[in-house]
Amino acid sequence: SDLIGNAHGGGGWFVQCNPRIMSSRWKDNQATGRGGGAYFGMMSSPLIGQKSLFENNFAAITGGGIVCFQCSGLDVQDSSVLQNVAHYNGGGVAVYEMSDGAHALFSGVTFANCSAQNGHGGAVHIAETEPVTIQLSSFTGNAAILGGGGAVFWSIPATPLEAQARPLVHIIHCKLRTGNRALYGPFV
Repeated sequence: SDLIGNAHGGGGWFVQCNPRIMSSRWKDNQATGRGGGAYFGMMSSPLIGQKSLFENNFAAITGGGIVCFQCSGLDVQDSSVLQNVAHYNGGGVAVYEMSDGAHALFSGVTFANCSAQNGHGGAVHIAETEPVTIQLSSFTGNAAILGGGGAVFWSIPATPLEAQARPLVHIIHCKLRTGNRALYGPFV
């Protein structure tokens, strides 16, 4: 795909479905809203894998490569999120307000050279979503230029009691964490 100008989902827009995206290339797309490469919303549960590529996409709001907003699940495996830019949060991926009981998993994902220009989470921005597992993935050269979390930014619930009652974001065996930068917290 090489599309320009869709409000949400520069390369594709998926709502209330369970898309399986395998061995796909999402490159050079632009959204005037969320999800430069792809937008997944409202009860969608996407599976992205088999060396899919999200590269050089731009979102004027959040999720330069991918946005998952109010999804019922997200599973990204063995894929690459490269050189994506969001004007605000989540240069590579933004995950927001997933359904209760939903789980987001990133496994074997390469995040490189993504940036959040005026917000948080150069590679990944997570808000009001738990649990999230990021495993066996690499983060190189990502940036939150004016915010926090050069690689990963997770916004916690509003009160300490809510935070204690919820699972955390689990980052497991992510060995390559180099060259990430942010105004606050170069990695997380």
